[in-house]
Amino acid sequence: MAPVLPGNDSTKSNKVTKPKKPLYSRASKACSSCRRQKTRCFPSSDSIACLRCASMSQVCSFEEDLLKRATDPDNSKENIIGCLPNLDQNGSFDIKQTIQPESQVFKLSPIAKMNLNIDRKLKTLEAGVSQILGLLRREGFSLSEPAAVSLVDTNEVQAEFGVESKFEHKQHQQARQGNYEPGLDQIRPTGYAEQEKNFDEITTYTDYNEVTLNPFGSKLDLTDIPSLGAAHSTFITSPFASFTQCVAIDNLPIPLSNLALPRDHVRNSGSEFFIAGILTKPQAIELLSTFRERYGRWVSFAHHISTELLLDRIMSKCPLLLIVACSLSLKYSDPYIRKHAEKYLRQSLMKELNQNLMIMPQCLEFMQALVILSVYALTLSDETFSVDGWFLSGVALQQFITKERAGNLISDRPEGISEEFQRLTVYRLWNHLCLAHLVNSVLSGRISIINSLNLHSGRKVLDLPESTNFDGRMVAECSLQLIVCEFLNSQSASKEKSLQVARGELVKWLEQWSYLFEQPANQFVELGYHYGYFLVLFHWNFKKLQSETTDVIYPSIQDSSVIDRILDVADSVSMRSMLYHTEKVLDSINSVDNSSYFAFLSDQVHFICVYSALVMVRLLRVITNRDRISVESVNEDLNQVEISSLELTRKLDRCYKLSVRYKEVSVDENDIPQKYATAIQSALVETFPAVQLSKAWLTDDNLEEN
Repeated sequence: MAPVLPGNDSTKSNKVTKPKKPLYSRASKACSSCRRQKTRCFPSSDSIACLRCASMSQVCSFEEDLLKRATDPDNSKENIIGCLPNLDQNGSFDIKQTIQPESQVFKLSPIAKMNLNIDRKLKTLEAGVSQILGLLRREGFSLSEPAAVSLVDTNEVQAEFGVESKFEHKQHQQARQGNYEPGLDQIRPTGYAEQEKNFDEITTYTDYNEVTLNPFGSKLDLTDIPSLGAAHSTFITSPFASFTQCVAIDNLPIPLSNLALPRDHVRNSGSEFFIAGILTKPQAIELLSTFRERYGRWVSFAHHISTELLLDRIMSKCPLLLIVACSLSLKYSDPYIRKHAEKYLRQSLMKELNQNLMIMPQCLEFMQALVILSVYALTLSDETFSVDGWFLSGVALQQFITKERAGNLISDRPEGISEEFQRLTVYRLWNHLCLAHLVNSVLSGRISIINSLNLHSGRKVLDLPESTNFDGRMVAECSLQLIVCEFLNSQSASKEKSLQVARGELVKWLEQWSYLFEQPANQFVELGYHYGYFLVLFHWNFKKLQSETTDVIYPSIQDSSVIDRILDVADSVSMRSMLYHTEKVLDSINSVDNSSYFAFLSDQVHFICVYSALVMVRLLRVITNRDRISVESVNEDLNQVEISSLELTRKLDRCYKLSVRYKEVSVDENDIPQKYATAIQSALVETFPAVQLSKAWLTDDNLEEN
C-alpha cells in the first residue's frame, strides 16, 4: 500500500483524532506554590523542585519537605534512602535503591542549597552558643549580669592583630585570582577554583581526617591523635610511673619523684627584683601592660585578669616571665627608663634564666617566658648575653612534654581561670613553641626535635570555641614550616624526586589553608608560603651545584660567593620562580601600614623579609649579567631571564622601601632595625650604583609616568 502523503484527500476520513499526549505528566501531588496559584504542577526531569518552581528559580515545597526529612535526626536512613540519599559537593542527590530501574541524579535549586547551608550554619551556631552557655553556668557566671569590663579595648586589639571570633573566622574558601607565578602551573593546583568550601567558621581538625605524617612519610588519621591535657598511656605504663606506685614517696629517687609528682619550682627572687631598684612596681605594671597589648598573643594572658593581679601571680611563680616581658616592652618605652634599666634588666634576665634552665619540670609561666625569648631572640640579645632561639625553644618543648605527659598542665590552673581557657592556653603554648622551634631550625640549618605526630596535636585548638584567626595562622604556619624543614633535611638520592614531593606538599598545604589568605593579617600566611617556596628552590639548586662539581662549595661562612655560585647554576624557570617568591614576600611586608604593628612583629618575620630583600638584589644582579652576556653573545642563552630597566627599578625599589621602614622604627644607631636598613641600602648601592631610587619610594603610577 502506497504511503499517504500530506495534503492527499485520502487523509480525510471519519477516523476520530486522538488528543496529543502532554509533554509532562502531572505530579501525583501539587507543591504548595502551585496549589496557591491554582495551576498544574509538573515534575522536573532533573530537579527535585517542580517544573514551574525550577523555571522561576524559587524554592519548591518538594525540596523543603525532602530536606526536612533528611536533616531530621528521628528519620532513619531506611526511611529516606528511597527519596533522599547523600548530597554531593555539587548540590546533587544520587537517587539509588528506589523503585526506579535506573539511577537518577536530581539537583537542588541554588536557593535551596543556600537555605540548606544557612540551616546547617544556624544549627552549628546554636550548638556553639549552647555549649558556651553551659560552660558559663558551670563556672558560676550569672547570665543576667553584664560581662566584666576588659582592660583592653577588644575592638582595638582585634583591629591591631587581626583577631576575630571563631564564628566570624572563615568565609567562603575561594580561589585567589592572580598573584600566581607565570610559567609554573604546578604551583597552582588543578581545579583549585572549584574546590570551594562553604564554611563560615574556622575549619576544625576533624574536617581533615587524614594528614601527611611528614612530606616523605605515611598518612596519619587525625582522630588517632591524643588530646592535650590527659595523662598519656605511655606515661601511665612507663617503668618510672609504675615504680612510684610500688614504692613509698620517701624511698623514691628525686628525679622520679619530680616526674611522677611534679611540683612547681617557686623562687623567692621576686621581691629582690624591686628591692634591687631596677624598676618600681608602678613602672613594672606599666611595662607589663604594654607587653600585654603588643605581644600578649604569644602567651595568652586572660583578659579579665587585671595587670596588677597578673604581676603578683607571675612574681610568685616565675619572675623570669616578668623580666622578659619588661625587657621587651622597654625598647619602645620612655627613653629615660630604657637608659637606666635596660642593662640591669638584661643582667637579671641572664641570671634568672641560668638558674632555671636545669630545673625539671617547670611551670607553664616558665615555658611562656621561653616562647618570648625564642620568638624575639635577636631583639633581646646584646654583646654580653646572646639568646639562641633554637636551643631555648627545644628546652621549652622538653619541659612541656614532661609536664603534659603527666596530665598536669590543664589541671594546674590559676584561680579565676576556667578549664576551657586553660586548655586554649595550653594548645596555644604548644603551637607557638613548635612554630618557634621549626622556624629557628630552618633559619639555622639545624634539625628539629619536633615529632610530626606531636606537631599535629596542636590542630585541635581549632575545635575550641575561643580559638581565633591567630590560632588558625599558627597551625597553618607550623604545617608549612614542617614541609620546608623535612625537605631541607631529606636525604633523597634523587633531587628531582624530592623537589617534586615538596612541591606536591606545598600545593596540598595551599589547598588546605588558602582560606586564611582572605582573612585579616593574611599577609603573614602568604609571606610564609612564598618564603618557604623560595627556600625549597634555593636549596634544590644548591644540591644541583653539589652534583655538578667536585670542588669545595662552602669553605667558610665568610665566603660571599656561595650565593652567587648557587644562582649561577639555576635555570631560567628557577630564577624566575625565586624572584617571584622573594618579591611576594616584600609585597606582603610592605603592605603593613601601621608602623607600630610593623615594629612589634616577631624577629623571624623581620629577618625573613630582610633576607628576601638581600637575596632579591643578588638575583637581579645575576639576571642582569645574563642579559648583558646574552646580548653580546651570538648564541641565545636558554637560561636568560629578560628584565627591563623599568621592571628592575620597581623591584629594587621594593627593597629600598623596606629599608626606609626599618629606619623609621629604629630607636638606636646600633639596634637591629638600623642594622637591617643599613644592610639593604649597602647592598643596593654596591650592586646597582647606577640605579637611582627615590628617597620617598616610588609608586607604580609614578614609575609609569616617568
